[in-house]
Amino acid sequence: MQKSKSKTVLLWLLLSGMLLAGCRADGSGQAQAGGTAGYVRETEGSREGQRPDSAAGDPAGADGRNTAGETAESGEVHVRFLKTADDADCIIINSRERAVMIDTGEEQDGKRMLEALEEQGVAAVDYLILTHPDKDHVGGAALLLDSLPVYHVLMPAYTGEEKKEGRFARIQESCEEKGIPVAYPSEELAVSTGYLDLTVYPPQEAFYEKANNYSLAVLASHGEVSMFFTGDALRIRSEELMEIELPEIDLYKVPHHGRANQATEEMFGKVKPKYAVVTAGSAEDEVKRSCEEQGAQLFLTGEKSWEFISDGKELRLADEE
Repeated sequence: MQKSKSKTVLLWLLLSGMLLAGCRADGSGQAQAGGTAGYVRETEGSREGQRPDSAAGDPAGADGRNTAGETAESGEVHVRFLKTADDADCIIINSRERAVMIDTGEEQDGKRMLEALEEQGVAAVDYLILTHPDKDHVGGAALLLDSLPVYHVLMPAYTGEEKKEGRFARIQESCEEKGIPVAYPSEELAVSTGYLDLTVYPPQEAFYEKANNYSLAVLASHGEVSMFFTGDALRIRSEELMEIELPEIDLYKVPHHGRANQATEEMFGKVKPKYAVVTAGSAEDEVKRSCEEQGAQLFLTGEKSWEFISDGKELRLADEE
């Protein structure tokens, strides 16, 4: 009887071990079937150093949202478009000491980027979103990763031109050394920092001739305020984005530094922004005309850095007190 009981216990232990091993086959500690759709993780990274309220390397909980921390409507959110040495994207979205960054300008903009983060009181970056591998979007990423805690990095799955002269590869290596999870969304991905809800829209095709069309697009929502960031989307990518169901957009980051394409007018008609920002010193006539038709105020980062403030109900220009 005792021998039979021992065999039963042993069998139970073996089965339990097999089940646990199966659930952790992806290295995440979660069953593969319960993962976030469209969230492709190439670099798992270390769990050490992550925010206590983060999803331990996976930005989304079971319902696709990390609900820990503040509510999206609490406090103010500041959105800052930095003036860069040349036409480059460097955007900081922060609530007090926490931030989301969309692109990091060129390498020459790194010092100014860190100064701006310090001015905003930012101590850590919850999400660094690198829209695509061009140097005017990812040039400051290495300095940022070396200077501040960064908890998650999102990038498109781009493999062309030797990953743009190895820029993506160097960023990936740095993240791996620091234990920072890197993700390459393949489907719409919704995450939350607590102070900001983000929906990331990846490119719909596996291959494009031009790297700009790999741009990740980001819808950032703070309460009733919506902001849409489109990287350097060209016509093909813009047409993909026009298929998305979007809310009314308060702030629109005009794609590709204000250069127009065949989809420019239609895209403006879809988002109908209150404010439009061009990360350059000028915008092409069709962009200006589209702003006028939609009643949008146009801002150029070639002139100065621009800051907007959301209270969760309205968005205002920081200079307009």
